[in-house]
Amino acid sequence: MRQVWLGLLVAMAGLASAADVMPQDGWVVVNEVLTLRMRTRPEAATAIAQRLRPLPDASKFVAEKREEAVVISSGTSVILTVTPEEARAQNSDPMALAQIWARRLEDAFALPPLKSNTHDVLLAIGQTTEIPLVGRGARQAQLVAEPAGALRIERRTGMVRITASGKGNVNLTAKIGNETWFWRVNAAPWAVKQNAPLQAQVTGTTARAEVVAAAAAAAVQSRFATEPGAMIRLRGIRTGPLSAGNSGRALVDVLVHGVGLYPWTGTVEVRMQNITARRETAEQLWYSNEPENLRDPQTLYSHWLTTGRPARLLTHQRNRGTAPLVSLVKLVNYGQTTARVSLIAGDGGVDQNPTLAGYRAGEAFMPDWKEGASLVLQIPPGSSVPVQVHELEYGDTSSGLYVFHMLEGAPDSVMMVHEAVAPASMPPKWREASRVERPYTMARPETIPVGTIIINRTNSPVFPEPKRVETFDYEAGGRITFLRLGQQAVTGNEGEALLGNFGVVYELNGTIKNPTDRVAPTEVVFESSAGYTGALVFVNGTLMKIPLLQPKTEHRMRLFNLQPGQSVRMNMVTIPLSGGSYPATITIRPVE
Repeated sequence: MRQVWLGLLVAMAGLASAADVMPQDGWVVVNEVLTLRMRTRPEAATAIAQRLRPLPDASKFVAEKREEAVVISSGTSVILTVTPEEARAQNSDPMALAQIWARRLEDAFALPPLKSNTHDVLLAIGQTTEIPLVGRGARQAQLVAEPAGALRIERRTGMVRITASGKGNVNLTAKIGNETWFWRVNAAPWAVKQNAPLQAQVTGTTARAEVVAAAAAAAVQSRFATEPGAMIRLRGIRTGPLSAGNSGRALVDVLVHGVGLYPWTGTVEVRMQNITARRETAEQLWYSNEPENLRDPQTLYSHWLTTGRPARLLTHQRNRGTAPLVSLVKLVNYGQTTARVSLIAGDGGVDQNPTLAGYRAGEAFMPDWKEGASLVLQIPPGSSVPVQVHELEYGDTSSGLYVFHMLEGAPDSVMMVHEAVAPASMPPKWREASRVERPYTMARPETIPVGTIIINRTNSPVFPEPKRVETFDYEAGGRITFLRLGQQAVTGNEGEALLGNFGVVYELNGTIKNPTDRVAPTEVVFESSAGYTGALVFVNGTLMKIPLLQPKTEHRMRLFNLQPGQSVRMNMVTIPLSGGSYPATITIRPVE
């Protein structure tokens, strides 16, 4: 009995000190590592393996030149000669190839009995993956999975190939003698259930590529089929502008991941359609500016959306409290069916300069508003979608201009809610979306918590006719024409006056004439007559950006050298912007 035990110890000692060397299709495999391959003489791998087997663990190898030949040696023994023919077959020269092979051999001989590159393996249910397993005992090690049958196991040179048959955690162990290596295998469902094409819609004469991309991204966030708890991260969108009545597509590259889910990387096809060029002009104005200075979390404004009745929302708030706040605008679908809402978004972001924040909101809003270019959000029943997420430190101002038009949905089912909230109370992905202008492209819809109470603000002012249309006629040699913006306040449903007419559309139509017999130089100028402000004005359809001006400063909009008898038609469309000082004045006068 003692002789048998001693024999086992001798065998174990042999495992611990002798390399496992095998020829394989011209390769020399050492401890399950493919070290070198003989391309010109594959049969030479057998002789090389025989020379390597007697060498001890951690043997050293040297590439050197002996007489006229380049060889690899270990101690006094020559293991192989690297011929010029073999080097050419491997696009190398003899010494360079010999040095590479010598390093590989030395690294392989230095391996312990069992070695992998990890102890943790994540794979999807039904997925096959290969785990490295090398070392002197790797080829003959016993592989055991617990629970039994949870993995299908196959061996490959230097690898263990496993396939998960079901969800769960599996312990996989490689064992030979007293040596073991273990893996914790987590078999998880794919984060994506199905990669099927999605549908998305835009509107407008021509929807810019940015609007098309945003619609596609929103479709992916709200309707891509994923497992519960999955998060979608956009990596890129390939698309272009889309004119009225036309179809196209957007290719959205995404990473979908989540706790307990196997990540999925791929491309989602979104089939795009521009459904109409029709623009609804009868917009009511929802004015969310009370209070303007925020100090605590609170609901600021709320209103039900009505099918066929677009609403223009203006938001403008500044954080004057001691803690950060988030200006959050969301669309909440309390109904039982999916709602479709078209959105024109003018996100001014956050700035310490209130006037600049309002100006940026106008810059983002007015080009798409003029074209009627919107994206269509689909809001699942019992869910809410973020439209504005502005995280405000002390002194920061948030500003925005939006148009909402409910295309499909039950009456009193979708509510626009604007509120100031504490950052910690927000869903993490919504808060992360504060870094982007269109949060619905980054954050997924959130389910409305059970028991949520619908609260209507009673002091949410609505201005049913937020538009002023004025005409003018200027004649050279006659009286100077003054056009006042924001002077005569519009009134709300409850009779409240909107001082400054912020968010109200002004359309000014008129003729500039020269009835005289001389050339009449004439200018059109914008004046910041009430204080610091700027303006965005469509002049005969082209957007003019008047920069922020100090009080009582003028900016020339047009200069005409009117010939005798000449007349010029002018159409100007503008909106007084949040944070600016109004009234402002457009003056038409002779050049002095």
